[in-house]
Amino acid sequence: MVLIEQLNDTIQLIHNLEATQSKYLHEKGESQDATKLKDKAFVEIDEWMSEFYEVAKDRVKRKPTTFRILGQVCKKLRVYNKPKTQKKLLQ
Repeated sequence: MVLIEQLNDTIQLIHNLEATQSKYLHEKGESQDATKLKDKAFVEIDEWMSEFYEVAKDRVKRKPTTFRILGQVCKKLRVYNKPKTQKKLLQ
């Protein structure tokens, strides 16, 4: 014989399951939306970087000294950004 209390407990479990499933589906949708936004951002960054490299190559062809100066600045920045123990080794 099934007690009314057992039926009520089962109904409550079903409601909990439905609420949990609804929350899961909502979060899954949000995750998919976030992935689409991330992928779109990567495409935009890739396009921008491609254009940047094309402009940089053009500038280097016109003025090779600019490229050498930029290389020296980058080397200096790498030295300044290293931990103190590595700075001592470089000096």
